[in-house]
Amino acid sequence: GVVGIVRSQAFEGRDVELICAVVQARRGQRIAQEACAMLLRDYSAPGDARLLACVARGNDAGLRLAEHVGFEPLGISRPSSDDVILVMPRPDVSARNGSRPIPAD
Repeated sequence: GVVGIVRSQAFEGRDVELICAVVQARRGQRIAQEACAMLLRDYSAPGDARLLACVARGNDAGLRLAEHVGFEPLGISRPSSDDVILVMPRPDVSARNGSRPIPAD
């Protein structure tokens, strides 16, 4: 199989995209889940690029995997196909360094 992050073809290539593929014989063994979680653990998209997951409509296992590792539905489809687009929320910078965000008044 393969897991990686590439320049996305969606939305004029402004974003990056998680890709993941596992051979049929190894599906259902949490290999994709573990590989994606390891890759994403300390990853942050460059600049203002979003980290996307583009999952073919009907690929329920792919959607479950994306949501399990933290992606949320973007609410729109890929402009040139019927893929479901999910986006990784940007982490709170204060949470990364172990401090808590200061609540707003």
